[in-house]
Amino acid sequence: MIQRVSELTSGPIVGKYYLVPCVQTFNGLWWPIIGPKHEDAEYINFPHQHYHYDLRFFGARQLTYTQANNYKSLRDKGVRYALLMIALEGKLKDGITEKRLRCKRPMPSFPIAHPVTAQQTTWFPKLEEAYKDKKLTCLRCPHRGLPLNGLPVKDGKVICPGHGLQFNIETGELVSRLTSQSVESQHREIL
Repeated sequence: MIQRVSELTSGPIVGKYYLVPCVQTFNGLWWPIIGPKHEDAEYINFPHQHYHYDLRFFGARQLTYTQANNYKSLRDKGVRYALLMIALEGKLKDGITEKRLRCKRPMPSFPIAHPVTAQQTTWFPKLEEAYKDKKLTCLRCPHRGLPLNGLPVKDGKVICPGHGLQFNIETGELVSRLTSQSVESQHREIL
């Protein structure tokens, strides 16, 4: 029996098939998504309903399509942009469908910027401040509920693939990404 990626307690195994939530755009492509549909008006100033891509299941068509649409270079070793999302306004067919997809890569590291812009440096500190006293519940980010199980853990910390908040995996507490380095220096480090 094939497992649902949403029910895993640890990350998907590269090369193995899973049932993955997907949405279909009117161009016919199916896009693997992670987490619930949401908007980000209050801190990020993105009031549109959207999902975030689950890059672990991106195939060659999705890579080609995103590159052709000016998303810069997506590589198996990481991504050079953040807030990977599919906005819903007139672009999606009906609802979410689980598709049988092979895990192609571990979740890439999350860069903090898209790229770093003046706008980014204003919203990320506000987001961190708003969630400084929130904790992970069932390994879900308290900001938009994206699952963090099976994501890379470095020095006991995990970074949400949606918006970049970082948490201590043991205590569930937010660990600021801005206290020791500036946003821009973190971005250069990741690239």
